[in-house]
Amino acid sequence: MYIQANNTPSNAIASYRWKGPNGFTSSAQSLTLTNVNSAMAGVYSLTTTYEGQCSGTRVDFANVIVKSTKIPIGVFRINGSGGGTPPLCLGNYYVLKPNAAAYYSNDVLTQNAYEWTLPDGKTSTASTVTIASASLENAGRYILKTTYGGVCEVATVHDTADIILGIPTPKVWASNRFISIGRSTTLYAEKCIGSTIQWSDGQTGSSIIVSPTQTTTYTAVCVGYEGCLSPASDLLTIRVSNQPEADLSLRLAVNNRVPALEQPVTVTLSVSNNSDQDAHNVRIESQLPNMLTVVDAGDMQMTGTMLRTTIGYIPANSSVNVTCKVAALSAGTAWLSAQIMASDNPDPDSYPASGTNDGQDDMGWLDIRTIISGGVISSSPELNPAYLPTPQTTDGNLPGELVDLSLNAFVDNPTPALNEIVTVTLQISNYANRRLLSPEVTCQLPVGLAFVSGTNMIAIGQQVILTGGQYYRMWPQSFSFQARVTGTISEPVKARISYCDWDDADSDPTNGFETGEDDTVQVNLRVR
Repeated sequence: MYIQANNTPSNAIASYRWKGPNGFTSSAQSLTLTNVNSAMAGVYSLTTTYEGQCSGTRVDFANVIVKSTKIPIGVFRINGSGGGTPPLCLGNYYVLKPNAAAYYSNDVLTQNAYEWTLPDGKTSTASTVTIASASLENAGRYILKTTYGGVCEVATVHDTADIILGIPTPKVWASNRFISIGRSTTLYAEKCIGSTIQWSDGQTGSSIIVSPTQTTTYTAVCVGYEGCLSPASDLLTIRVSNQPEADLSLRLAVNNRVPALEQPVTVTLSVSNNSDQDAHNVRIESQLPNMLTVVDAGDMQMTGTMLRTTIGYIPANSSVNVTCKVAALSAGTAWLSAQIMASDNPDPDSYPASGTNDGQDDMGWLDIRTIISGGVISSSPELNPAYLPTPQTTDGNLPGELVDLSLNAFVDNPTPALNEIVTVTLQISNYANRRLLSPEVTCQLPVGLAFVSGTNMIAIGQQVILTGGQYYRMWPQSFSFQARVTGTISEPVKARISYCDWDDADSDPTNGFETGEDDTVQVNLRVR
C-alpha cells in the first residue's frame, strides 16, 4: 500500500513527520506498506513543515482500514450502465453482478466464489444473475455471499438488496388549492425515482406553475431513467372561483387557561377579514380533545365531538367572534384546535380544510391546563392533515482551511446525592463532517466532584482531559466519564475544546471556559 504527501505548490520546500500505529514513525514524503496486516491498521498522521515564503505547519492524516470489505450487488442495464439497485422496468433486460471497486478489482472478481439467494428462495453459484425480461417474479430480496480469494485473505461477506419492479408513485400537493380566476398556484411532486416528472397538462419538473380558468384536476407521473413510467399520482384538484379574494385568519382565545376540573371556560374563535373585500359563508370546525366536553355550544352547533358554525358575512377589514363553553373532565392539558373549512372567497395565503398541522393562518390552537396537574395531554384529532413535504437542507460553505466544531455536555443525574456517581457526557459536533482527527477537550470539575474513570480521559487535579487524535467517519461523537459527588457543589462543570489540528471558523480553543463560544459549555449540578 502506498501513502504519499502531496504539496501545493509541488515545488514547496518541506519536511515531513509521520506517526502511525504501534509506534510507527517516518520522515519520508511517501510511505510504502508491504505485507499489509491488521497490525498496520489505524491513523497515520502527517505533520508537514513548510519553509521559505510558504512557511507554516499543516497536519493531515490517512485512516488505514485492513479488512475484507463488503462487495455490493450491482444492477446493470443492457448497455452495461448502472451499478446501483434501482427499480426494474417491466420487460427490460438486466444483469445483477458483484460491483467491486478495488485496485485489484479484476483479481478480486475472478478469484472470488459467489452464492446468490434469489427472491424465490433458490440459490445460484454463478457470478451473475440474468433477468431477460423483468417481471413481478424478479422483484424482492437478493442476497450475495462472497468468499474472498486472490490477493485478499480468506473471508466471507454478504450484501442484501431489496429490488422493486416499477417506479414508485409521486406524492403531489399545491401551494393553494382554491384560487380566484386570474391567479396562479404552484404544484409540487416528490418521492420520485427517475430522470423527471411529467404532469397531465404537459409540463415537466418537480414544481410547475398553473393558472387554470376553471376547476381543474392534475396528476403527475415519474419517468424512470430507462423511460418507464410510474403509476399516476393521486388527483390534485385546483378549485377556481369567480369571487374576489379575502384574506382570512383565525385566532382562538380562552377566558381562563387554568380552570378547575369541570369548571366551564369560554372559548372565543375570532375570524378576521384582512382585505378590502367582504367575505361570505365562512365555515369553521373544531374537533374536541377527549378530555374536554361542551357545556354550552353557544354560537356553534354540536355534532358528536365536532363543533361547527357558518358565518354568513364578514365585512372587509373587520372581525367576527363566535363563542362556546367547554370544561375539562380530567386533570392534564388539552390542546384545542379549529380551522376554516370553507368560504365563498379564495384566500391568497391559505386554503380551507388544509388541516391544523400546516401552520397556515386559517387555523388556530390553544391550550387549557387544569389547576390539578396531570400527565394527560389530550389534543384535537387531526381529521384531514396537510401533506408536509420532505425538509430540504443546504449546508453553508466552509472555507477549505477551516473547521467548525461545537461542544455540548450532559449529565445523567443533575441532582445527585452525596457519594453518588454522575456520568458526564461530552458531545463534539463537526459541521459538514469535515475530515479531521478528533480534538482535545478539557473539562474543569468544580470542588465537590471527583473524577473516577473514563475512556481516553486523563485527570490532573480537577481537570479532566479527553485526548484527541482519533479518526471518526461521522459526527457528532460522544465521550463519557464518571465522577463522584464528594461534597457541596457551587460551580458548574465547565468544558472547552482545548486543541485541534485545524483552525475553527468561529471560536478559539485558547481563550478559556467563559467566552460563550460554541466550543465551550457548562452544566449545573445540585447536590440534594
